[in-house]
Amino acid sequence: MRIDTDGELILRRATLEVALGRPFRMSELEVNLSSFAGRIETTDDYVRFYYEKML
Repeated sequence: MRIDTDGELILRRATLEVALGRPFRMSELEVNLSSFAGRIETTDDYVRFYYEKML
C-alpha cells in the first residue's frame, strides 16, 4: 500500500489496534516500511511521518 501526504501523517496506536483487532506495538510498523522519504518520529502511542524542506 502506498500512502502519500503533504506535510505530515500521524498514525496512532489506538487506531491501528481498532483496525487490526489486536494489540499493536509501534515498533512493528518500522519493519514493514519498504521505502520512505522524510523523517519519522516514534513514541509508544504514535508514529509521525513528516518531510521538512531544506532551502
